Amino acid sequence: MEDEVIFEIQRVLSYQYYNTIINDLTYLHPPKCIQIIEHFNLATNTINNDKIKLNISPTKFYSVGLFIRQLIEFSINISLRKSIIEFYCTLYKKINEIYGCPFVDKYILKVIFLHFYDENYGTNSNSGLEENNFIEDSIIRALSFKVCFQCIDNKSIKTIFDEDDIFDKVIHVFYKKSAYFFQFLIIPTVFCNIKEDVWNILHVSGSIFDSLVKYLKIMIDCDNFYFYEKITKELLEKMSITIKLMYSTILGESIHKALLTPVYLDGVKYNLYKIISFILKFTVFIENEKYILIFNESVRNVTKILLKICSIENVSTESSEIFNNYRSELIEIKELLICIQSKFNFDIIFEPLQMDKNEEIENDIVKSLKVMKI
Repeated sequence: MEDEVIFEIQRVLSYQYYNTIINDLTYLHPPKCIQIIEHFNLATNTINNDKIKLNISPTKFYSVGLFIRQLIEFSINISLRKSIIEFYCTLYKKINEIYGCPFVDKYILKVIFLHFYDENYGTNSNSGLEENNFIEDSIIRALSFKVCFQCIDNKSIKTIFDEDDIFDKVIHVFYKKSAYFFQFLIIPTVFCNIKEDVWNILHVSGSIFDSLVKYLKIMIDCDNFYFYEKITKELLEKMSITIKLMYSTILGESIHKALLTPVYLDGVKYNLYKIISFILKFTVFIENEKYILIFNESVRNVTKILLKICSIENVSTESSEIFNNYRSELIEIKELLICIQSKFNFDIIFEPLQMDKNEEIENDIVKSLKVMKI
C-alpha cells in the first residue's frame, strides 16, 4: 500500500511524465486532462500526508518547477491549472520544511504571479471569470500569490511585485471580480446549500481577500513614495467602486437574514469583520487631503454595519449624528469603532473555516485604524 502511495508522488516528479504531456498537448484538454488532474490531486494528497516521507532534492524540485512553468504557460483547462498550481504550492511548502527555502527561478515566479493579477491567464475567454469557475479561479489566484509571497526574500520583492502596470492590474482584477468575492464571503448559500461546500467557499473567498491585503501591504512597505505615485485618480475610483459593491452586499436585506441564521452566524460574522478591517486599511489614503472625500462614504458605512451587529448582539452604543465637517465626522467614527471593537468577542467555533488566533482577530480593526492620520 505504501509503495502505491509513493508511486503517486514519484509519477509527477518524473521528467518522462512531463515530456509525454508536452509532446502530446491533447493531455491538457478534456477528456484526457481528467486523468492528469487526478494524478496531481493524488500527489498533493500524498505530500500532505505527514506519515509519508518525501524523498526529493532541491535540485529535483527546481527541475520539476521548469516543467510546471511550461505547462501553465499553455492555454489549459482551468481545473487542471488549479491542480498543477496547488501541487506546486504544496510541494514548495514541504521542500521548505525539509531543506529551508529552496532556489526558485525568478522567471518561474513571474509566470506564477501572472496567475494572481492577470485577468485572463491562459484562457480562451474574453470575460476571464465565469460564475461556474469562481472556485477554481480564486484558488489559482490565492495559491499563486502564496507561492510568490513565500519564495521571495526582501531583496527580490520589487522585481516580482513592483513591475510596471502590475499594481494597476491587481486593482483592476479585484475591481472586475469584487461582486463575486463579496457575494461568496457573505451569502454563500445563494450558490449552494451543502454545508461542506459553504465552508470551502468561505475559505477560498477569504484566501483571495487576504492575498489582496498582503499585496497592498507589500506595495506600501516596499517604497512609500513610489507607491503613492502609483495612486492615480482612475485607480482611486476603481477602489471606491469596489468598496461600494462590497457594501451593496453587506448592507442589503440578505446580510440581515444571514446574521440571524445560526448555522452561518459565526462564519459570516467573521467575514464581515475581515471586510470591515480591509476597508479601514484603505484609509491609509486619507493621509492625503484630496482623497478624504472619496473614502468618506465607505468609512461611514463601516459604522452602519457595526451598529447593526451591535443591535443584534444587544450591545449599547452612542454616536453623534451631526458633524461640522467630514474631517470631524471621520474622527468621531474612528473613536466609535475603537469603542465598539473593545466590546466584541468573536468566538470562531467552526474548524473548517481555518481561522487565525482569536487575539489576532480581535485586534485587527484597531491595528487598521492606526493608519488613519486624521
